[in-house]
Amino acid sequence: MHKIFSLFIAALFIGTSAFAQLKTNKGQEILPQKGDLAVGVYNDDDFTITMKKVVEADKHKRYRLRLGYNSTSEVFKVQDDIQTANNPNASVLVDDKVTTSVTDIMFLYGIEKRKGNGRMQGFYGGEGGVGISNTTIKHDFANGFVSENVFAPSTSIPGQDGIFPRTTEANLGTGLNFELKGIVGAEFFFLEKLSVGLEWAWGLELQTRGEGKVKTEEWDDVNSQKVSLTTNTGKLTSVTFGSDNIEQRVKLLFYF
Repeated sequence: MHKIFSLFIAALFIGTSAFAQLKTNKGQEILPQKGDLAVGVYNDDDFTITMKKVVEADKHKRYRLRLGYNSTSEVFKVQDDIQTANNPNASVLVDDKVTTSVTDIMFLYGIEKRKGNGRMQGFYGGEGGVGISNTTIKHDFANGFVSENVFAPSTSIPGQDGIFPRTTEANLGTGLNFELKGIVGAEFFFLEKLSVGLEWAWGLELQTRGEGKVKTEEWDDVNSQKVSLTTNTGKLTSVTFGSDNIEQRVKLLFYF
């Protein structure tokens, strides 16, 4: 974000002396013309592909596809139960691991109304979209349930230590997401049909999430073996509307 924002500021200084120049030295138009298309990217955490169509000089249609995927892993050190049982003075550490995977895909469509005839143009409008999302959390325990270690094996994963049964995987359920937002911003054309812009979006977000699944494991004393269980979680509906969900985005666009 900082790099693109710096580019936006630098472009303003570079183009200050040429604000009135709307054609290149070769006579090419610097501003987009009716019928032009545009492709670009935003600086948001998800990879957002942007396409636009210039309907009129003061009206643009915009299409955005957000392809978000993020996977993070965190390691927690814990004592090796078997080694410690065999030698209490041993200091052998092993790794517990938590992996969180988040998928967020959304398609959005909007209209921009434009103001300004020079290189610096303001715009306002609206945008709506629909998408799907999913979050999965996996726990990999270093100390497993074995005959020598059946009662609450040691773990450093938060919320799992001393709990019996313990969670191995949680799928929070597939979410269906809707957005309806107003947008306002500015765009500066620092080169021929190449622009950087800054925009704000604010409005309504609705998410409905279906049932998820939680997998757990525990020790079966009767049969002397580890058993795995799967249970369903409840559904969820959430609505967000207010000043706390204002988004600020920087974008880079190329028109052709």
